[in-house]
Amino acid sequence: MATICWLLCLAVALGQEEVERTRKLRILPVGDAPPFRQEIRDGVRYELDAPKGSEPPYLVEASVQSAEEEGEGGGEVESQELRLRLKSASAPLAVPKGPALVRLAEEGAPWHQLTLPEGGDVLAVLWRDPQEGDWGKARSLLLTDGPGFAAGMVRFVNVCPAEVAVKVAGREIQVKPGESEVLRADEVDGVKMQLAYKDARRGWRRFYSASLSQGKGQRSTIVAYRADGEKPRQPVKVVMHRETAPVARENP
Repeated sequence: MATICWLLCLAVALGQEEVERTRKLRILPVGDAPPFRQEIRDGVRYELDAPKGSEPPYLVEASVQSAEEEGEGGGEVESQELRLRLKSASAPLAVPKGPALVRLAEEGAPWHQLTLPEGGDVLAVLWRDPQEGDWGKARSLLLTDGPGFAAGMVRFVNVCPAEVAVKVAGREIQVKPGESEVLRADEVDGVKMQLAYKDARRGWRRFYSASLSQGKGQRSTIVAYRADGEKPRQPVKVVMHRETAPVARENP
C-alpha cells in the first residue's frame, strides 16, 4: 500500500511539474476574407479557390525551440499542426517556459516566426504585411493570454497604422499602433462604445459604434486592423473576440 501511495504521489508531482514547465500560445489572424468567386462549367456553378496570399495558410506546422537550445545549436522541442482561420483564435500550442522561438511553416516552407517572452501564456495577433499586400509575409503582435488578463477585462488592441481612440462609459483612451490598453468590464459592460481612427488630413474619423457587453466569467479582446479587402468602405475595421477567461492555477 505504501508503494502504491508513493507512486500516486510521484505521478501527481510529475504532472504538476509538466504543468509548471509548459505554457500556451494561441494565434489570432485578423483581416478580411477574400471575395467569393465562382465560375460556370457546363451549366454548373463551381466555387473557385481563393487567390494565393489572400488569406492566411489554413494549416501550418509549428516548431517550438527554446532560446537556450537555439544558442547551443540544440534541436527543436516539438512540431505540431495548427489550423488558422481569420478572426478566430487557434487551438493552444504547448511551449516551454523561458524565452522560446516558434517557427511557422506552410507546406514545409518557412512562413512566420515568433519570439516569445520568458513566461506566461501568449496570444499572437497576426495580420498581412501592408507593404507586401498579401499573407505571404505576416506581421505579429504578442499579448499576454494568461490569468493576468482576467474575467471582467476588455482589451483594445491596435494593429493598424493609425492611432485609434476608444470612447466608452464616459471615458476616452487612445491606443497607438502596435499597442494595447485594458479596461475593467464593470467600467464598460453594457454601454455604448465608439471607435475612431486619426486621419492625417481630416482628423478623427469614427469607424465603429456598438454596445459593449460580456457575460460573467468572460473577457474580450477587440482588435482594430487595417482593412485589406477589395475596395473597403472603411479603412479600419474591428475584430471582436470574446471568451471565457482562464482560472489561475493554485500552487499545491
